[in-house]
Amino acid sequence: MCQIKSGIVLKDRVFCPLDYDSHEEMIKELGLDDKTTSPNFVRVEIVPKDGNIFNHKLNNWELQVDQDFKPDWFSKKFAEAEMKKELEKWWEERFIISGKIEKIDKGRWYLGGSAQVGSISGSAKVGNISDSAKVDYIYGSAQVDYIYGSAKVGSISGSAKVDYIYGSAQVGNLKGRAILCVFGEKVEYKKIEENGMAILYYKQNPEIVVANKNMKLINFEDKAK
Repeated sequence: MCQIKSGIVLKDRVFCPLDYDSHEEMIKELGLDDKTTSPNFVRVEIVPKDGNIFNHKLNNWELQVDQDFKPDWFSKKFAEAEMKKELEKWWEERFIISGKIEKIDKGRWYLGGSAQVGSISGSAKVGNISDSAKVDYIYGSAQVDYIYGSAKVGSISGSAKVDYIYGSAQVGNLKGRAILCVFGEKVEYKKIEENGMAILYYKQNPEIVVANKNMKLINFEDKAK
């Protein structure tokens, strides 16, 4: 299973993209032969021991090999050293822990600490917005996996999608075709406009709240039962 942060080890280097972790995509991009039982590459991941991707102490991260076969030339020591170099590059180029950036419109980012962002839009994807991080606007086709802690978001609009919001996170307005999935009872959102939709999972009987009362909601039966 591909985890943060994944890479491919070659004989003289590692390949570790900033914005995705699928080994299959990496193999395709590099043009490698994945049909053989003795591939000339090794799938690896470097993961935080404590599960916290915001813990940027190198000794907190360890290498894991994600395949049984390993070529004779493979050195776990070399692979871990090279992956940690890529890790530092990833932290520098895709994490915002403090300070302010006006716009994120591409790539996959992680926001924590006291980070501030003016807007998240375009094809940008944000893995986490946590701690006391603040984002003014999320719009366009932007995607966010998690908003939690005491994070604050001004508004979510367009076709933006947020998979999970929990903890004491706050969202101002939800509008357009934006979708928000809410898990925490302390989560606050002020207003849902236009066709905005919030799915409230924290209630005993989960419900969908929509701005447009004429929107037709269809319940799908689980055919597997």
